[in-house]
Amino acid sequence: MYIDDYLPFYGGSTSKTLLFTKAATDGALWGPFLEKAWAKVSGNYEFTESGWPDEAMRFLTGAPSYTYWTEDYTSSEIWDIVSAADSANLIMTAGTPSATGGDTSVNAVGLAMSHAYSIIGVYKVYDTSNNLKASLFKMRNPWGSDGSYNGTWSDSDSIWKTGTYST
Repeated sequence: MYIDDYLPFYGGSTSKTLLFTKAATDGALWGPFLEKAWAKVSGNYEFTESGWPDEAMRFLTGAPSYTYWTEDYTSSEIWDIVSAADSANLIMTAGTPSATGGDTSVNAVGLAMSHAYSIIGVYKVYDTSNNLKASLFKMRNPWGSDGSYNGTWSDSDSIWKTGTYST
């Protein structure tokens, strides 16, 4: 299979906005090109909609994958599973449940429904007295800015201004 260096943009070649997965914050294009490879294997981009990210990662990397349904685990068990995977430097994804309207609808904290996210790290946040304040997953939305989390501990949450924290 041949993957060329053309990517789809809104409005064609004169636009600077990628149609699907966005470049990383450092400008890296590995995400859009991995998505393009998966779209070529699947037939086209349309056939990748509402797919399972673990299926794509398993195909593209050859690594085994595991699916965990959060309703089957406590939050502590989920933390342990994801922390262990992060410590092992595994590729991790998460998804939101499907909803009427698909990925054009968002939930109460701003996440797109029927959508996949990358988990790029886990962090425990402590206050200056070394008391655990939160256990957080750092996630990336492949769309870039659309469907951004806006709940407690989001980038814009005022909780970050209420004290000194370390990870």
